[in-house]
Amino acid sequence: VQIRVPNFQNRRIEKIISLKDYVRRVKALDLDEWQENFCDRLEKAFFERNIAAMKACIAVMPQAGKSVLISQAFPAWILGHDPYHRIILACYNLTRSKKHSNVVIRLLRSPEHATIFSDVNCRLPVSVGSQSWSTLGRLNNNFDGQDSFTAASLQTGLTGVGFDTLIVDDPYPGAKEANS
Repeated sequence: VQIRVPNFQNRRIEKIISLKDYVRRVKALDLDEWQENFCDRLEKAFFERNIAAMKACIAVMPQAGKSVLISQAFPAWILGHDPYHRIILACYNLTRSKKHSNVVIRLLRSPEHATIFSDVNCRLPVSVGSQSWSTLGRLNNNFDGQDSFTAASLQTGLTGVGFDTLIVDDPYPGAKEANS
């Protein structure tokens, strides 16, 4: 018996829509210049992930839209392009990560997302939890037992959980903890 395990990481991904245009459409936002630049950098990191890893630290004032971009729109955009991708989102606590997960789920189920990304593998099953879930593509071809999206906290152990993209957003609940 020969079992063939697909290599999801080195597949060629065709760009369907830019991240900034996706954000404008699904979130109905007018992006500031720094947000457009941020989207361009995230998009480049995704499409060039097999060439070089990208590590970045973004610091902006609270409520400027960073989490909307990095923790909500970016994962939905990635999974629209690549339903086999594995994303971990880690925030200062699990509750915060799960709230972002719920927004990603709503984006993936939105009519606008379905209009942009027609591949049924990018869709979600009828029922998903907020801590971890998978696209239909990953569920139907899941040879590695990994989820498409995992919500985590910085206190969560990630041993044995694979990922293609790790997002750390709001690692501290406030200035006091960040300065400690």
